[in-house]
Amino acid sequence: SCVKNNEFEVLSTANESNLALNEVLDAITTGEAELQTISQIKKLYTSGEPPLQIVSNIVVKGYVVSSDRQGNFFKEIYIQNEPENPSAGIKIILNLTNSYNTYNIGREVYIGLQDLYIGESNSEDGIIAIGGAIKTDDHLEIEAITSNQIESYIFRSEKTFTIVPKEVAINGIDETYIGVFITINDCAFEANIIGNPYVNPNDDFDTQREIIACQGLGFFSMPLESSSFALFSNELLPGGGGAINAIVTKDFRGDVFVLALNTTEDVVLNSTRCEPIKNENFSVILKEDFEGTSGNIEIVNW
Repeated sequence: SCVKNNEFEVLSTANESNLALNEVLDAITTGEAELQTISQIKKLYTSGEPPLQIVSNIVVKGYVVSSDRQGNFFKEIYIQNEPENPSAGIKIILNLTNSYNTYNIGREVYIGLQDLYIGESNSEDGIIAIGGAIKTDDHLEIEAITSNQIESYIFRSEKTFTIVPKEVAINGIDETYIGVFITINDCAFEANIIGNPYVNPNDDFDTQREIIACQGLGFFSMPLESSSFALFSNELLPGGGGAINAIVTKDFRGDVFVLALNTTEDVVLNSTRCEPIKNENFSVILKEDFEGTSGNIEIVNW
């Protein structure tokens, strides 16, 4: 309001950030730094092993797909390798709250990995992450990148891209999808939990709610995990069918894959619940039993 001529200056912190990123990009161009993919970075570490300190001048690029605006993520962001049709994602743990103000969904970021660590914040949970140090009380786990380190290692581009969720079948989810923003189609919440809140009020930290998806002759299922600190924790589970967009991760112990929401706006269950294909909808094209054969069945192209 003090500026009367509408000639505003760019914030000095933004200028400094742009200059720092330009230095990183120049180093990649001249060969002083090596740009590697998220998949390459993740291959450097094996779950359950001690964290690996990066000593080479390596840079990784990604696009932010998580948001802590609704409180379902805490001091962590997930990035994936492409805004559309991604093939890998990774978690970054950092000592920063309200990170969505800086690292909004779709933001292109570059991370200078030299002197940072690749490991797990919870040993053997299977979620490979980037951190700033090794925990002093557990040498198998990594600490968050400190607020002082963030400015020196994480560089925000001016570009923000539209993140297109990758369509994936529940039974096709594996380790490669951890940290990736996906969509599950033809899905719904289990009938016996409809109308319950996303988070059980008796749970201290997280609640898992089972999602079922129609695939072929039956259903496949997967838990949606929500934090008790999420702003939507008391919202009620809808009863319709449709699609859910979420990030693939794992539960605390790393036992099962779970989905994590940025917002309940990504739960679009406003259609009729799907039904599996019925047996009578198929016609029999070949039938063979053990009554008319010695046991050596040879069928061409079968």
